[in-house]
Amino acid sequence: MKIKEVILDFFVALVLLLFFLLSSIQIASFKPVVFFLQDTVGVYEEVSLTREVIKKVTGETLDYVKGADVELPYTLREKFHLTEVRALFLNARKYWLVSVVLVFTIILLTHVEVLQWKERMKVITRGLTIFFLILDLCVLFSFFRFFEVLHKILFSPGTWEFTKDSLLTTLFPYQFWVSQTVFVLSFSAFLSAISSFFLRLLLSPKRIDLEAV
Repeated sequence: MKIKEVILDFFVALVLLLFFLLSSIQIASFKPVVFFLQDTVGVYEEVSLTREVIKKVTGETLDYVKGADVELPYTLREKFHLTEVRALFLNARKYWLVSVVLVFTIILLTHVEVLQWKERMKVITRGLTIFFLILDLCVLFSFFRFFEVLHKILFSPGTWEFTKDSLLTTLFPYQFWVSQTVFVLSFSAFLSAISSFFLRLLLSPKRIDLEAV
């Protein structure tokens, strides 16, 4: 295989990886999904706040992170952390939109045979399915380390650790982030598998029934 083909394959794999991962993050931030995960880890049972209050504050937090101007009932330290989360999420949304355009462009060019990626696209999507599943298992076995390293990379030092009784930790406890991570990586694997299936149908050559001619 030529160096040029290796570079192109790496580019396509990177674009698809970002598309699947960022798409899953977008879906995981939907309010019904967040409410469901909170319910799954027992947030509603562990605190004195009512379910309605938890949903209200959680919804306002998600709206703020996605760009809305909302007054949040957090401490200054918690609000500062959320401003960094907001900036990260808005940047991720921009990258996701770019990846959407690139994915459709790649599929279009491949479908009209401007680029000879038919078989390689199938291999790449199958490979990404396996990659996300393996990553999911690896993260589960060492989630605390993964969570710590990720926060050290993405956020300012000393701004993302809170006491167990803080409102932010109460609404989004450690167990919630475990469930959220599993959801994101599992859904990324699902999107990869579905894409592999549809690409097989879309990019496979049409068969001609000679008996019908």
